[in-house]
Amino acid sequence: MQPKRVLVALAGTSADPDVIRLVASIAKPARASVIGIHVIEVRWNLPLDAVMEPELDRGEQLLESAKKIADQVGGVHRAHRAERVRERAVRGPRVSSGAERVNVVIVGCGRVGGFLAGLLDSEGHHVSVVDIAAISPARAERAWFQHLPSSFKGEPILGDGTDLEVLRQAGIEQADAVLALTEGDNRNLMTAQIAKKIFGVKRVIAKVNDPVRAQMYRQMGIDTLSRTSILGTLLFAMLMEDREVGEVLLRKALAHEEEIAHEPVKVR
Repeated sequence: MQPKRVLVALAGTSADPDVIRLVASIAKPARASVIGIHVIEVRWNLPLDAVMEPELDRGEQLLESAKKIADQVGGVHRAHRAERVRERAVRGPRVSSGAERVNVVIVGCGRVGGFLAGLLDSEGHHVSVVDIAAISPARAERAWFQHLPSSFKGEPILGDGTDLEVLRQAGIEQADAVLALTEGDNRNLMTAQIAKKIFGVKRVIAKVNDPVRAQMYRQMGIDTLSRTSILGTLLFAMLMEDREVGEVLLRKALAHEEEIAHEPVKVR
C-alpha cells in the first residue's frame, strides 16, 4: 500500500537532513505529500502574550531547510504549506474540571465512535465527529454517520481526521479532548500525535488494536487502549467467573444497552 502523506518530525539536529532525504525517497514513487513538523515546547507559566519570535523563526528556518532538501530529491508532492500554530502554542493545553461542559472531537464514526458521541452528547457536552467517506461524498452521511443516535445535536464533519484544516473545522483548537477511534491503528496514532504535538490538546486517546504498539506509544506519552487486550481480559474473567474484574464495566455497559434497546437487559 502506497502512502498518501508522510509525517516527519524535525528536531533541529544534525540527523534532520538524512531523515528528510529518506522520507522524500519513500514519498517520491507514490507522489505522496510530505508534512514536516517542528514542535516548540512552551513552559506552562509563560504569559499569554509572551514573545516567542526567536523560537518561531528557528522553526520556520528548519522547515524551509527541509523543503530545500526535499526539492533536491525531486518529485515530492507538496500539498501542505509551512505555517505557524501561534495561538495554541502560546496558550498551552487547557485542563477541564470534569464537572463542566467539555469540547470533544471524535475521529472515526464507527459503532464505538458513534456510541461514545451519543453518550457525551446526551450529557450536554459539545461533540464534533469527523469521518471520511470511503464510498462517495454523496453517500457519506448515510454510510458513516448512521451510527450516531437520532437525538445527536453535535457536529458531524466529513473529512480526513489527519488533515489540519479538517481538524480545525471540527474545533480542535478549543478541544478539551480528542479521541481517535477509526479502524486503522496508523491513522489513529497519526491523529493522536497531531492533536497532542501540534494543537496541544491535553487529553488524547487513541484506539490501537495491536497491544504491543499500544504499549509502545503509551510510553511515549500518548494514551492508548487496545480492544484486543481489554476485551480478551474481560472475556477471560467472565469465563473464569472472576466477578471482580469488569463487573462494574459490565453493569454500566448493560445499562447503556438497555437505554438503546428501550427494554431491560437481564444480568446473570
